[in-house]
Amino acid sequence: GQAEKEFKVEVEAIGKVKHKNLVGLIGYCAEGAQRLLVYEYIDNGNLEQWLHGDVGPVSPLTWEILMKIVVGTARG
Repeated sequence: GQAEKEFKVEVEAIGKVKHKNLVGLIGYCAEGAQRLLVYEYIDNGNLEQWLHGDVGPVSPLTWEILMKIVVGTARG
């Protein structure tokens, strides 16, 4: 149906995004109403922990670093 087509279009777009600071999409599954995205496993915590400083002795990402990541991602 339409929802499955839209999901596949979004997955294809996500799959094209490549950046050293972003986790890569490995694949997906769409079966009936069930949807699943499979991403690379990355050590050292998740994005929420890095944004809010819950990664142990390491400082959270600064606004300057976040902006560099955003700009780098937008440029490809």
